[in-house]
Amino acid sequence: MDMMVFEAIHDMAGKSGFLDQTMILLSSWGFVLFLVLMVVMPLVPRIRKIALFNLGGLAVALLLNRILKILIDRPRPFMENEVDILVPKQPSPSFPSDQALIAGVFAGAVWFLNLKRWMRITAVAIAILVVISRVFVGHHYPADVAAGFLLGAGISMVINTLIPHRKQAGQKEMKRIPS
Repeated sequence: MDMMVFEAIHDMAGKSGFLDQTMILLSSWGFVLFLVLMVVMPLVPRIRKIALFNLGGLAVALLLNRILKILIDRPRPFMENEVDILVPKQPSPSFPSDQALIAGVFAGAVWFLNLKRWMRITAVAIAILVVISRVFVGHHYPADVAAGFLLGAGISMVINTLIPHRKQAGQKEMKRIPS
């Protein structure tokens, strides 16, 4: 099943220059954008404590992800199959995906911020596109990115529910701004 979904997504590669370039951009730089935003968010006084909790959650998630990669040691698709990768990549363990984990933590962190609904949905949609791009360029199987994203989002959810009295977490009141 994993290979069937991989082929369905990766087979779209090479058919549209625009789509290829978009997916290469998302795959190569999407997680960097998420990391930069997560490092910058603590500079915003209103969300400082929440952002710091999420940054700590990201560090824990990356450590856990590294341990899982070592224990599971799943080869990347291009290591076992004839796969044309769009972005050069050194062989390394594939499961779970680091970039998908970072996207999951970012999506979870943004979801809990006091932002307009459309902003939260847009951030999560971009995170999901970054995750899909990793399969598109041939670096990961769908299970790799699904596990990474869910692990990251799950850790973010746990972190955000454990923040003591969110009012004390740098927010005056946690009412969502209507869309």
